[in-house]
Amino acid sequence: MSVRAKFFVESVTGYAGGASTVRMSPVLAGSEENKSFWQATPSGSLEMFINNRKAVAFFEAGREYYIDFTQVATGDSVYSNSLGLCLTKGYRIPPSSI
Repeated sequence: MSVRAKFFVESVTGYAGGASTVRMSPVLAGSEENKSFWQATPSGSLEMFINNRKAVAFFEAGREYYIDFTQVATGDSVYSNSLGLCLTKGYRIPPSSI
């Protein structure tokens, strides 16, 4: 199963070295499709710190994007804990290695 959301880019903030923060929120109106997505997701936010210039260039402030969520299979999960360490299958990997 997967779930699709529709968000718009509120801002793209660049930093020295080429990294950027992309901030997104659910679409509100503007089309019947957006109204339908808004009914399912009336509130929310997504913030990504992206350290890949080609990926940053993909996002434009004011544009809308679909976001597809697919659950990761058990045992393949990678997550960041409160110390900023990425953990997977019992190993600790520095976030910059992923």
